Amino acid sequence: VISGHNNIFGRVFRLLERVKPDDEIVLETAGGQRYRYVVVEQVIVPETGVNQARRQENASYMAQTEDHRVTLISCWPYWTNTHRVIVVAELVE
Repeated sequence: VISGHNNIFGRVFRLLERVKPDDEIVLETAGGQRYRYVVVEQVIVPETGVNQARRQENASYMAQTEDHRVTLISCWPYWTNTHRVIVVAELVE
């Protein structure tokens, strides 16, 4: 799981909501090893004004999984933090 801001501190996930299924994500380590992922899910979920059950459901995207994936999370929309945009991508072998 990688979390980053979309509107402050470098805005590393400024346009995360534009990432869609079948898009490719490439992560590179400091040592130069590259990992390719294909997006399988993109959701925008409410965080403000929701009950605890919904917040726990949203947080389940951060749980450990059995497969090799990357999950990217940021606040949304740009001008506030009422929602989260979540992108899940699976490792390409």
